[in-house]
Amino acid sequence: MIFTNCRNQLPIIFNITQLTDLQLDSDITITGRGFSSISCENEVLVGGVLCPVISSTNQSLVCNLGLNSGLLPNIDYLVEVYIKNFGFALHKSLFRIKFQSIITSFFPSNGTFIFELHINSLF
Repeated sequence: MIFTNCRNQLPIIFNITQLTDLQLDSDITITGRGFSSISCENEVLVGGVLCPVISSTNQSLVCNLGLNSGLLPNIDYLVEVYIKNFGFALHKSLFRIKFQSIITSFFPSNGTFIFELHINSLF
């Protein structure tokens, strides 16, 4: 719930870096205005999963999900920002992130081999 009539002071998301082909262990940078410069007062949710904020200013947030978020590759996930004691940030448009699959190994390395795909997102 937002308790202000000052529309130009509401938190808003302008942009999110690299919305596609992002790896799960990559930093996600969100630019906008009205964020808290105190990292723990901002929450970033990607597909409903908390993305820990590692740095913040009034105009940008950086978070990183890590490898074990439970999110799967090649699926669009909604990104939301919640500022404590203020509410959810508005969006100029709905931002969605899509992560890429990563091949971590082939075995054996020569001759006939079986292709194995290991997804770095475990439940």
